[in-house]
Amino acid sequence: NLTGALLIQSADRLREVVAPGGTLIVSGLLAHEREDVIAALTPGASLCWEDSEDGWVGIAFNRHAGSAV
Repeated sequence: NLTGALLIQSADRLREVVAPGGTLIVSGLLAHEREDVIAALTPGASLCWEDSEDGWVGIAFNRHAGSAV
């Protein structure tokens, strides 16, 4: 679990370590951080799954095959 702020700050590096066509799963962020985290991680990736419970969110992104970071 990483905070939304840390996910946003680390977005470029997180995408970099995911292989093209691979999946990045992040969880433990607060619901009010969701939109900013998605905006930070979707360049070069697509949201493919999300779930929430009691104000906490988990999200998965697929990195586009052949996309540059």
